[in-house]
Amino acid sequence: ILINNYLNIFNKIQVFIFFIVAMNINYSFSQTMKDTIKLNEIKVFERIDFAPIGSKANKIDSVSLAQNVGNTLSELIMDHSPLFIKSYGYGALASASFRGTSANQTQVLWNGININSPMLGQTDFSLIPVLFVDEVLINYGAGSLQETSGGIGGSINLINKPNWKNKLSVNFINSFGSFHSTNNVISVKAGSAKLQSSTKLFYVSSANNFNYFDRNKDTVLERKYADYNGKGALQEIYFRLNSNNIISGKLWLQKNYRNLPSNITVEEDSLTAFQKDNTIKSVIEWDNFSEKGKLKTYLSYIKDELFYSNKDLNLNTLSKSEEIKNQIKYIYNLTQKHHINTNVNYQHYRIISDNYKTIINAGIVNASVILNGKLITNLSYSLALRYENFDFNQSSGLMPLIGLEYLVFKKNPVTLYFNFAKNNRFPTMNELYWFPGGNKNLIPETSRNFETGIKYNKSINVNFNYKCHLTVYDAYIDNWIIWQPMESSNLNWMPVNSKKVHSRGIEAYSNLTASLSNYNINLKGFYNYALTTNMDIYNKDDSTIINKQLIYIPVNNLKAILNISNANNTFSFHYTFTDKRYVLADNSSYMPSYGLLDIIASRQFKYNKLSLNIDFAIKNITSVNYQSIENYPMPGRYYSFTLKIKYFD
Repeated sequence: ILINNYLNIFNKIQVFIFFIVAMNINYSFSQTMKDTIKLNEIKVFERIDFAPIGSKANKIDSVSLAQNVGNTLSELIMDHSPLFIKSYGYGALASASFRGTSANQTQVLWNGININSPMLGQTDFSLIPVLFVDEVLINYGAGSLQETSGGIGGSINLINKPNWKNKLSVNFINSFGSFHSTNNVISVKAGSAKLQSSTKLFYVSSANNFNYFDRNKDTVLERKYADYNGKGALQEIYFRLNSNNIISGKLWLQKNYRNLPSNITVEEDSLTAFQKDNTIKSVIEWDNFSEKGKLKTYLSYIKDELFYSNKDLNLNTLSKSEEIKNQIKYIYNLTQKHHINTNVNYQHYRIISDNYKTIINAGIVNASVILNGKLITNLSYSLALRYENFDFNQSSGLMPLIGLEYLVFKKNPVTLYFNFAKNNRFPTMNELYWFPGGNKNLIPETSRNFETGIKYNKSINVNFNYKCHLTVYDAYIDNWIIWQPMESSNLNWMPVNSKKVHSRGIEAYSNLTASLSNYNINLKGFYNYALTTNMDIYNKDDSTIINKQLIYIPVNNLKAILNISNANNTFSFHYTFTDKRYVLADNSSYMPSYGLLDIIASRQFKYNKLSLNIDFAIKNITSVNYQSIENYPMPGRYYSFTLKIKYFD
């Protein structure tokens, strides 16, 4: 009944959104001279560089976002960042891992709001369309502390923002391909220098019935009961009251359905399990600008529903979580070289689940102070202090961050950077309250992170630019939480603070851009060396896994992207190499390494204010037989054809 009521509301809101779209188009065409507004000038001093001082960060460029606008966030991050995406199959659960840490130790924010599930403590990137994002900012390790706690590995920031110069732009995308897959996307943005509106809609579906090679049976089989579909809408409104104040609101609605096939060692004659995900995410924000700083405050509401059904187990469960978050952030410019950033927020959770004994109400208070600036011309610093309290009875303690950057050369800049930080992650609601097995005696995971690196940027002229980053990191993570069988039963599991983990490695990034004759060439590469081992085990019965690599963490990971384009044509080549991953904690069994090659060809046509793009992609062109998770196959070679139509005024 709850889900049916929600779907009725969802459908009504969809009608409302289509009405808004129509109003936007009408409003844009009916504008007269009033679309030019004179605003008073305000000077605001704020750091423009997106990377926290002394830390590593990268932003996925706008070209990559545009090329992947019809894909999911898991595909974008897999191709255009060094992160490892662990996937249970095409269209199935996909989670991200930084520097050998777990998915729970990756924090995901949407416009400053943490959208990790309070129950699971992670985000499923296969459910987020790239269409719904204007910027993707990735902070590594300690750099995530400037936004949130708990990101022991790092954080991913999904950002929406207005284009105040936009009058009207309409994007329509239709994509279809292998496995009876289709994706339809529409985006309408309209407004003026005072008011901007953005409406985005999508629908995706796939039979997902690909063929795979079963090594156990030495034959080719068809993946069955893995179909999925989803639809969603995102509405954004931005209103500029005057030159000092902006009020905005965002509403994100989405529902997904997917069948859940068993691993290939289990023979099935019919569908046994499926899952439905329904979500509402909303935020109201006020930004106030002054000559001395910026005040930002917002109120957000998030509701998630997950319905799981398994007829073999005679199991039907419904879980609902609701979150309300209030946050106030103030950036005060002490001088043009120093500014202080203060932040206070409160999150309240309410969870109703068939897997919990009672309704859970819990709250988290978070406060931080960050001081950024320059000590001398070439030396920048960042000092941060964060504090968090769970339900007013469990404290994280103080979490400090020290970051330094030294500009060695101004011409063709060479920058050295360093940071040291302490970070904490509180247990998830499932880890605390799941029945049977939840453990209320869990304490937070604690990490101590060290990182140093060098950034280099060389420009010969407008036709050539080269930049590279090299990072060395080292982290000790104590009280790592894992689920293990309860002593009374092997069927029921309990989370415990089980071990201490040592994570260290090297990250390298290279980006070459060149213009030759009528062609633009861009070559990007990422390389990760991640050694993440068990340093100490509190249950001595598990001593066989000491000094062993954590499961499903590849030691070596390499990605390369080559784009060649002229005025109307683009050719892209994507290569990914993933090292072997151990599937047993004692490293006695592993999944073999694999390399994937994708090729994408695009052709653009322009006529006045209308542009047309035709893309043809061949994924896994060499038809590699591989699995990201043991016994969950991935597709071989497959194809997609995409038509993109854009109108802009």
